[in-house]
Amino acid sequence: MRYVATMDDWPRVLRTRVATLWTHDETCDGRDLVVPSGRAQLVIDLWGRGHRWSIDGQGQTSGPAVLGGPSSTPVVIERRPGPLLGIVFHPTGLRPFLDRPVGEVADQHLDLGEVVPWAEQLVDAACAAHPTQRFKAVLDVLAPRATPADSGLVELVAHATTARVRDVADEAGLSTRQLRDLFAEHVGLSPKRWSRVRRIARSLVGLRQSDDFGALAHQLGFYDHAHFTRDFSAVVGRTPSEWRATMGPWDTHLPL
Repeated sequence: MRYVATMDDWPRVLRTRVATLWTHDETCDGRDLVVPSGRAQLVIDLWGRGHRWSIDGQGQTSGPAVLGGPSSTPVVIERRPGPLLGIVFHPTGLRPFLDRPVGEVADQHLDLGEVVPWAEQLVDAACAAHPTQRFKAVLDVLAPRATPADSGLVELVAHATTARVRDVADEAGLSTRQLRDLFAEHVGLSPKRWSRVRRIARSLVGLRQSDDFGALAHQLGFYDHAHFTRDFSAVVGRTPSEWRATMGPWDTHLPL
């Protein structure tokens, strides 16, 4: 069973940093292809074990808390029975929790203990809390380390999802290099890569509802069906028709 929390009673400082909290009780072993979302995510194994991830065919084992940096390539995860808790960050949400630019953890899955000094505190808080208090427990650890997001930066990143990089830079009074540096610091991906990943992420909902790929491509701002298929295949590793034929219950996971 998967449960997603609402932010009604979250600390205010985290509402512009954390997008989603979720828990999931996995019931069986398995492997999933996870589509990149462009956002960072932190996953805690509430049984205190490590996870196993495979990126581009290279297996790696991580600790009980895994930080997945902003992603632009698909990842294969090996599932095992047990409870998990996940923290999904807003596009600019991860930066205050790191001592480095977000771009340095992009497209990686790292043992949280190798990245931040408060990893053990976070895992202990999540594992020790009553199931009904777990979200509050992890938020209480994160809140003192957060700062409010810059609303101008948030709007800039949102605009870059649908507009050309040159236009976004011009409207913000930046050079394209300054815009790329800003994205590397706070988002983790280049503006162009961020835009492509986010458009493909949005297409996954549309693919569940319709097989009219041409109409979906037009709706998402692709030049044509071929352009959509090319970008989708580059990000997901499958064509839209292959994905639709084998998709599972979650938009971003493909059972293998």
